[in-house]
Amino acid sequence: MGLPAETIIEVDTTNLFTTASVTNWADLLQKGLDNRSEIKSVNYQVKANESGYKVAKASRYPSLALTGGYINAYIPNFITVTNALNAGVSFKYSITGAIHSSHKIQEASARSKQAEVSQQLITDQISIEIRQKYLNYQQSLEKIKIYERSVEQAKENFQINENKYKQGLALLSDYQDADVLLLQSQINYSTGKADSMIAYYELQESTGNLQ
Repeated sequence: MGLPAETIIEVDTTNLFTTASVTNWADLLQKGLDNRSEIKSVNYQVKANESGYKVAKASRYPSLALTGGYINAYIPNFITVTNALNAGVSFKYSITGAIHSSHKIQEASARSKQAEVSQQLITDQISIEIRQKYLNYQQSLEKIKIYERSVEQAKENFQINENKYKQGLALLSDYQDADVLLLQSQINYSTGKADSMIAYYELQESTGNLQ
């Protein structure tokens, strides 16, 4: 990084566990279909096979060619040609080529259909993956809400047991159990937020936003 060896680096965790809002399912799916390299690759393959099919189909038809030329020549004691124009039309049709082209058309059509099937298969796979990641993230957000309520309840329970213990109305074990319960609820809440961030980035990766 070009920094002195004694430089102290501190990680900014201000927004590290901030849950992010996501767009609706349709927008996420469209992003995935636009960004994922697999779908881009198979789309190019489909277009290439479509072009190959058109070329193979065109080869069965006769070809027509137009030719033209311009001559202006002078050879001493032999010939002089001034501003001579020539043009011609050629018509070509090969019966053998037409027979072979039918096989090429069948092969090109089969490759085109195979590419279309692969395209649909990959599209379905990407859709399922994005949907699953989306649901996982939504589930993680719901868990955070549950953990938040658990922390609030654990705090209230701890305060009640703390007051009772100070007044001699509760055992030390009850007070310690309430303290452990509060600590566990706080750990669950922190873990839930971390899991939510993981689920969020997995969702972003499934839509092609992360490589």
